[in-house]
Amino acid sequence: MALVESFTALLDQSQTFIKSSEKQMEVLCTEGTVPTIINLITDNENASALQLTLTKLEKVPIVGHGMGRKCKIVQPMTIEEAINRIKSHLGLPYVRLALAHGAKLDNLVKSVAACAGSGSSVLRGNSADLWLTGEMSHHEVLDAIHQGTTVILTDHSNSERNFLKTLQPRLYSALDQKVQVLISEKDRDPLEVV
Repeated sequence: MALVESFTALLDQSQTFIKSSEKQMEVLCTEGTVPTIINLITDNENASALQLTLTKLEKVPIVGHGMGRKCKIVQPMTIEEAINRIKSHLGLPYVRLALAHGAKLDNLVKSVAACAGSGSSVLRGNSADLWLTGEMSHHEVLDAIHQGTTVILTDHSNSERNFLKTLQPRLYSALDQKVQVLISEKDRDPLEVV
């Protein structure tokens, strides 16, 4: 296990992430760390018994950043304007709205916290005029509006689906344009309002 300890020491020196067991080790690292890792392997006689998977980290994760985003709006808009923009952008006939206590549709939105899917765990604790996500539980919505935050819910998959138009060309390019990447024309939210 001395090899694993040597690799672990790299954690303080670079963006290196290690997942290991007795016989396997997976290392996710930047390109600059690769020579150090190769030296550790060649200098350690126990390395031959270990299955090593080395993956180059293309973009270093930013510490403290996750799936959600929070922003201040340069030109504030009303809640009603935000609703209309969201519906238009996502191609939705409706969204669900929970106004913050005392808020009205003409109140200004100056900050937004957003997370696709079921974002309450990501949004919780973030102070913003508006939370935008796919779904939240009843009690999570009540907590948000009591804290002074308006909530807009688009339904889970509706908050994710529109990104496919952005992802498609990126994925096609990442696959060296050798794989045709299609967006389903039949995919839709499994839930409907009746």
